[in-house]
Amino acid sequence: MLANVSKWLFYVMYAVLSGLAILRFGIGTDYFSYKYIYEIMPKITEFNGTNLQQIHGEIGFKISIGVSKSLGFSSEVYIAVITGISLLFLLRFFNIYIKEYKMIALLIFYSMYYFTYINSGIRQGLTICVFLGVGLLLWEKKKYLYYYMLIIMLATFHSSVLIVVFLPFINFLKKEWILLFITIISLGNFLISVVLKTNLLLSLLPITPYTDVLSLPAFSIRALSLILILILYFLTKNNNARFDNIFYSYLIGFYIYIAFASNSLIASRLHVYFKALEMILIPGYLGLLRLNTRRVLGYIILLTLYPIFWSKEINSQLSDGSYYNRDSLLNYKYVSVFNQNDIYQLRYTKYDFTDL
Repeated sequence: MLANVSKWLFYVMYAVLSGLAILRFGIGTDYFSYKYIYEIMPKITEFNGTNLQQIHGEIGFKISIGVSKSLGFSSEVYIAVITGISLLFLLRFFNIYIKEYKMIALLIFYSMYYFTYINSGIRQGLTICVFLGVGLLLWEKKKYLYYYMLIIMLATFHSSVLIVVFLPFINFLKKEWILLFITIISLGNFLISVVLKTNLLLSLLPITPYTDVLSLPAFSIRALSLILILILYFLTKNNNARFDNIFYSYLIGFYIYIAFASNSLIASRLHVYFKALEMILIPGYLGLLRLNTRRVLGYIILLTLYPIFWSKEINSQLSDGSYYNRDSLLNYKYVSVFNQNDIYQLRYTKYDFTDL
């Protein structure tokens, strides 16, 4: 009975969060940036080398906007469609990988990913959700040709997804050796970036970073998540072998974050594909614990850690979204496509859409 209630509660809450995200307007730090890109992007029939180079984004993203504009859709419809597709793939991920404690997985998603990757960075949000909903299963079933075809396709939307190209090697090579190798490379690169003030690995990437900051709060949150998962791992060590590949991938992802930590933005964008695996590991490990231990740790997660993470996300949205009043979490108010003008009373936008 309780399991059925929890199951339906999950679907109701997921539907509510999905509806709010799809119908939002101006919510998310990058919302107006995407709206502006959409407005200045030509229709697909008007594409040429000059206008494509002048507009930010990968080619698949640009083509999707060009097609959408050719069909006569507004930027609001485009953003809503991308959001809806992302959430459908994420729901598939939940149904495949989280058999128990779906509400805890949903809490993790809402506290750590919903505002940043569903409401804001919709390009990467789509690649993350498709990777979780399709790519992980292809990887686990060792369908590597389809896996790499998917990653290449997603990279045309957001190139950060290329960081997962090495995941199939985990199935072939000794996991401990892979982890040791990446640990040495990551820590070595981090120390070099601290001493020499330059990140060697970052310089090899085909990107131009526009920030160069080590964020201690961002690092602390990731460290807390890692500590929680390590505690759960050792508490369930005798019967958690089925999560081994996911666990080692999560650890490798943390060391990737360390390697690029001198640039917090790039580090977080590369790390998120691995960090999101905590939505599998935490509910999965909790389900293996004895009932009393499970309840205690479940309450700690529900009532202590993730509300802290959630408040950090809201504060970031208020600050990075240029809200006029940032002194209270309550100032992060919801605005939908039905009351669009309200958002301009809450936050500043540098874009003028009147002439577009």
